[in-house]
Amino acid sequence: MIRTILGAVALALAVPVFAQDARFQVTGVEIAMPIPKGFCLPRGKGVAIAQLVAASDDANVTNLTLHKCGDETQFVDYYILKTTKALLTVAISRADLIAEVVKALDDPAVKTAIDPARLAPDIERSFASVTGQKATIDGGIRWLGHDDACVYMAGVVTLRTEKGDSVRAVSGCMTAVAGRAVNVYRYSDGADPANATRHLADVKAMALSMQGGPAH
Repeated sequence: MIRTILGAVALALAVPVFAQDARFQVTGVEIAMPIPKGFCLPRGKGVAIAQLVAASDDANVTNLTLHKCGDETQFVDYYILKTTKALLTVAISRADLIAEVVKALDDPAVKTAIDPARLAPDIERSFASVTGQKATIDGGIRWLGHDDACVYMAGVVTLRTEKGDSVRAVSGCMTAVAGRAVNVYRYSDGADPANATRHLADVKAMALSMQGGPAH
């Protein structure tokens, strides 16, 4: 199962001052977190964009999307929180999730199976089915170790369509909250590749800010 989970994470490829709260549920668990200052829940046109982005990911459920306030159409800098479908009903602690992922990543066969370059065709097909646009994806995500909060990943990905290229730095954290797996991604301007590692502190801060309990 862990190979399936890590493959789903690869497909998803996204300490600030905090303001208002956001809430979401993962199969019976409600998770609350403060929204980073300067970020907003999608509204207006942003809702449609967030829905299209979520629909193009076949392997994960999108729990929450936050974009830079005032950027409802371009989504240059945004967070997406996801749960891999294979883990939706699995109760797992943060420590156990991190240990299992780290153990799996020591297996060269697993690393090969979840290589984003190998998974790009799946992402391209899914994107085309949702948007009607042919797309190609270049770049990749690297696994960058772990601590007691997250398993980290980062990289730069370019999405090429007939309407132009979109280059995004991706910063990711695999974690668990209140017994449910949650992957935190920050996507930012890929013109500066350093953004990919620069924002790892932000995804960790978000992971540590989340608290959960039984949904009512």
